[in-house]
Amino acid sequence: MSISGSIDLRINLVENSNIIDFLVAFENSGWIIDIFGKIQFLPLGDEDFDWQFIEYSNRELVESILIKKFDLNELIGISLIKKELSLYIDVLIYPKFEKISFLMYSRKTILDLDVTDFSWYLNEIIPIMIKSGFSIESIECCDA
Repeated sequence: MSISGSIDLRINLVENSNIIDFLVAFENSGWIIDIFGKIQFLPLGDEDFDWQFIEYSNRELVESILIKKFDLNELIGISLIKKELSLYIDVLIYPKFEKISFLMYSRKTILDLDVTDFSWYLNEIIPIMIKSGFSIESIECCDA
């Protein structure tokens, strides 16, 4: 029985890629960072996955932190929700977009099985990545 799922994408960096355009692409596809009025993210200098919450009204502050983390080649973490389905994912973006991990805890599963429905997630994520101009080198899906 699994309790979480993950998808790891190895990608090629697109010229002029930035974290804000990445987030906007997901938001334009129905994934939002406003989780009940809060934004969950990894702060500057984080090395222990000490997720922080900040009021959504401070979105510009969070965006400036994410941009700074990107510029400093720090691991970026942000939580997204597909609101109409109440599905949450934590997104980890490694320096220079070399790898992006999507972590699912309250996840969509296959029928009554406790297996993550990776095809559903890939159908959600891959088109967003392609529309954003990313070239995907490899995909790894895992239930744990």
